[in-house]
Amino acid sequence: MSEQKERNALYKKLVTKSVLAVLLRDMTTGENIVWATDDHAALGIGYSFDMPILVDWLVDYSGKKVINPSRVEDRADAAYYNAQNNAADRSWFGKRGGRFNVEKQGYWVTDYKKIFFPKKQGKSWKDYVELKRLERDCGDGAKLTSRHDTQSGKWIPVKNRVGVLDRKLRVISENAGTSAKWIARAKAALMSVYGFTFRGDDLFSARQSLLLSVIEAYFEKFRKPLNRNTVLILANIISWNLWQMDANTLTVPGTDGVRPLVMNWKTKTPAPYTDKYIE
Repeated sequence: MSEQKERNALYKKLVTKSVLAVLLRDMTTGENIVWATDDHAALGIGYSFDMPILVDWLVDYSGKKVINPSRVEDRADAAYYNAQNNAADRSWFGKRGGRFNVEKQGYWVTDYKKIFFPKKQGKSWKDYVELKRLERDCGDGAKLTSRHDTQSGKWIPVKNRVGVLDRKLRVISENAGTSAKWIARAKAALMSVYGFTFRGDDLFSARQSLLLSVIEAYFEKFRKPLNRNTVLILANIISWNLWQMDANTLTVPGTDGVRPLVMNWKTKTPAPYTDKYIE
């Protein structure tokens, strides 16, 4: 079986309509996220700005394709986001440790040696996995996970990915030996990655990309698929941590000034988002 066919079979098995329904949920309103764009309005009344995005309009890997919410536009490529994430890692790691790759002109060369962590308090691999990162105006999540190059569309293998979540998943795979430990740390990693965007199609694409990245990284490590119930749990975490919001008003599009709720995973209670770093 080719790598592409293997991936498609994995997606079809795990990314069910129940999972898609979770990825489309607005955790604040309890309803589906809205398009928040008129780019698809020509397709009919259900595709206008304030209308919710429904499961049946998405690519669900079953062969039935109505619309793929992601769109093609000029944006920074993966090398640009890699440079940003490398800079953030250098700041956290200090002079030693944290070299995921070497930057070249327009691309990077992955360093496959196990990531070294300084022997300092608060600088363990588990600390890195749980390090909170908030991406404002995250769009379709290209900085958070680099499954494809955003300009060429070329598939990027799991071992060469450079997004915020990708790096955390690599560290988990290098240090968590069992499936149970890997999954527990992957949940912690997802709970640490936050982002918001305005458009509903971008939000769905970002949420889906994060989920697929975890599915693919787990399969790469253990050569078996995640449990379907685990995938639903992961989708729920992602839908809490990536939300739809107008960055200017800090409100949910399509509502009368409703502030989005953000989950505090330590207390397991949501609270209205404020314009500061996630606490």
